[in-house]
Amino acid sequence: MIPKVSVILSVYKPNLIDFERTIDSIVSQDFKDFELIVVKDDQEQSTLKALQSIHNVITNTSIIDNIKNIGLVKSLNKALKKAKGVYIARIDVGDWWHPQKLEAQYDAMVEDDLVLTGTQVKLFSTELDILKDQSMPLSDLEIRSCLENGKNPFVHSSVMFKKIHNVFYNENALYTEDFELWCRYYFFGSMSNLSQFYTNYIVDLNSITGNKRYLMFTNATTVYVNFIRYLYRKDKVSLILKGFIASPLKNMSFSERIFSKYYSMAYYEMLKGSRQRYLAFIILSFVCKPKVVYLFFKRKAIKLWYSYNL
Repeated sequence: MIPKVSVILSVYKPNLIDFERTIDSIVSQDFKDFELIVVKDDQEQSTLKALQSIHNVITNTSIIDNIKNIGLVKSLNKALKKAKGVYIARIDVGDWWHPQKLEAQYDAMVEDDLVLTGTQVKLFSTELDILKDQSMPLSDLEIRSCLENGKNPFVHSSVMFKKIHNVFYNENALYTEDFELWCRYYFFGSMSNLSQFYTNYIVDLNSITGNKRYLMFTNATTVYVNFIRYLYRKDKVSLILKGFIASPLKNMSFSERIFSKYYSMAYYEMLKGSRQRYLAFIILSFVCKPKVVYLFFKRKAIKLWYSYNL
């Protein structure tokens, strides 16, 4: 029987306590018509043992065992190609869902004919201390406005999106694969965020996202610029399948790594409400890499130029 939803998850040397928390939240869903597809992207026996135990609690589980580490985006695309569900739900190791999350999202997707929906998000530290209730834009209009201004209106572990033929994560969108995909879904139909706080997200300063802030911001700027150019051009050619970035920045200099560290620390202090420490780390990050200021202005300038001249 074909499931209505495919839940996809990629794991790489996971903390097994975090992994168990994520799996428990999937098992506890009120909505049961789903399959779970897990991509094992390491060669750890402890990971394999943990994955094999999933079958005891979720019978409709598929495990893809990569021969070697290929990274998150390629692993997610492997899962997407295998997925049978009409809709795809994403979650990362450590994050967890409210039991009503999948059911509420599925109902909204069907009733409102949506192509993409997320939820409000509670942000936690790695010690599971609550940092902030993160309010996300609700309506399709608000979400489109966010994307048009270069902001990500979804938290990746909160989303459910319609599976569209031949549409996958862009493997060139390093560290910004979610934002790039949402920019393409902009053209496929209506989007929303549920008003409920159904997703719990771990903010980890030592995660890939935290360590690669400069790459993420630089590549996201390229995605945004190409998205705006596509949005405003009259003679649209189909970049939707190819994506909005072809040549990503892949490596960082020493100063860019330091920028990433300080910028992530600034973000974390902002979530904790420490304004002085936030400002101190922001200043340090920009001192390390002043070019980031140029990237900020580039985003603003490209939007103004196209909106006024086309």
